[in-house]
Amino acid sequence: MSGNFGCQFWITYAGDDKEAWKCIGLARSVKRTLSTRPLGVILSDNVSLDMGRRLQSEFQICHRIDPLLLQLNGIPYQFRSTAKIYAQQLPQLDHSVFIDCNCLALKNCDELFRQNGVQWVKQTGSEYAAIVVQSSTVTKENKKTNIEKIVSRENGLKVATPSMIDVDDQEFHYCMEVDFSGETPTQLSGDEIKMVCFVNENHPLEYEREKANNRDGFLKELARFWKSLLPENFATSRKLPVSWLIYYKIYFVSIIARQVKILLN
Repeated sequence: MSGNFGCQFWITYAGDDKEAWKCIGLARSVKRTLSTRPLGVILSDNVSLDMGRRLQSEFQICHRIDPLLLQLNGIPYQFRSTAKIYAQQLPQLDHSVFIDCNCLALKNCDELFRQNGVQWVKQTGSEYAAIVVQSSTVTKENKKTNIEKIVSRENGLKVATPSMIDVDDQEFHYCMEVDFSGETPTQLSGDEIKMVCFVNENHPLEYEREKANNRDGFLKELARFWKSLLPENFATSRKLPVSWLIYYKIYFVSIIARQVKILLN
């Protein structure tokens, strides 16, 4: 890795195996853009050991935590919220960019490390911070306060004063929100698209491949891009022609017969 960027990490989260696959796709998309920053992931104990090992091969930092670490009145926070709070407490992640696992990098996004703010993404019945950047100029105490406010807003917590849900960091719009279930063609502004965020639980990982192929041109290209990031998930076994199967069957039977004949002699 060229340069010395101290504690500048890309951070994401995986609450289960499905989100772990999303993280792997996200990590590979960031690497493909030749990002100069390393990657870290906060994973839940609900992630299997096998997927945990896969994540370790893709990320420089992996922290496994209890998904029930943070609760309010016996109700656990969304894991994306728990991961945000946990990541903020790690000294080695002092100045990181937190990206939701539903995002994909299409072009180099290292410029985000020079920004300060939050991008909120709305989905059916809720909203969450898809990108959180807190610059080195923000004090440690303010960073903690901002994360707490973000988590309160993500989980729809009722608080005593409205100021508790007004995040001090400026709100910006960096990644494009994409919904594979939309019936109308995706509206493109003409601006350069460097990152996308899949909303309403319509990530290419979850969306039916056949339907994805019938989407408009932009969505179809995104589906192809996702497929290129996880070739192991799209590999199909090739069936041999019947003629070859018959050939191999005869071949192996002849070998066995020959071995039996040798033993009898």
